[in-house]
Amino acid sequence: MQVHIKADGNWTNALRDIAEKGSNSTIKIGLDGPFGAPAQRFYDYDYSMVFGAGIGVTPFSGVLTDLQHHELERVKPKSHSSSDASSETPREPSPYANHRRVDFHWQVRDKNNLLWFSDLLNEVWRAQQLDSSNLDIRINTYVTQKRKQISEHVFRWLLEKHRTDEHPQSLITGLINPTHFGRPDVKLIMEEHYSDMTKVLAERMNNEKDAKKKEQGDAEVKIGVFFCGPPVVGQQIADQCSQMTAKARNEGRNIEYRFMIEVFG
Repeated sequence: MQVHIKADGNWTNALRDIAEKGSNSTIKIGLDGPFGAPAQRFYDYDYSMVFGAGIGVTPFSGVLTDLQHHELERVKPKSHSSSDASSETPREPSPYANHRRVDFHWQVRDKNNLLWFSDLLNEVWRAQQLDSSNLDIRINTYVTQKRKQISEHVFRWLLEKHRTDEHPQSLITGLINPTHFGRPDVKLIMEEHYSDMTKVLAERMNNEKDAKKKEQGDAEVKIGVFFCGPPVVGQQIADQCSQMTAKARNEGRNIEYRFMIEVFG
């Protein structure tokens, strides 16, 4: 079990100090729950979008870890006895559909906040570079803090772009994936995602397995949109979900964005 606690106050800072001492003393922890939450519906969708702001990304870090774990287990060869060594290596069954895509968007005010989950994000990024056709995780990170001087902004951008094969991590964020400086353009993000989903829908309708659905006009794509963060940001995302769903309806496409907000704190 991993526990993520933001050091923000006397109590949590004292807890961090105890943890950093590396004491071997036993700590008793009481757990309340489990309680239902929107994140548990994550596996209901083949296509998902995750928006986290600041520490609000925490509920979804476990989801990414679980997705990555299951995918690695699926593609990991299992040991054989000598009698069947020549047979094809069996693979773990996937816990989800043939293809799963997750668009992960995380915005923070300060670049240092990205260090909270840098190890996890880098691990996911590296795994995505392997031949893994079942899982497609697209990581997008944003630093929203503005710089007063344009020279600082340019210097920060140049440092972010400087990568080498020996050191693929950003000198600024420590992440392998590129980081955007500024607030995410939610409208553009949703429009580009909708464009991709129209192609997914067309592919499903043309699939021979969906011939019956094609005749009935039942082919559909449902996207789970999960958010945790300030209400004002959540409202923007919720509005865009409604607009994209309405747009699909007007165009005669069965595409639906289902918005779910996670309460965390």
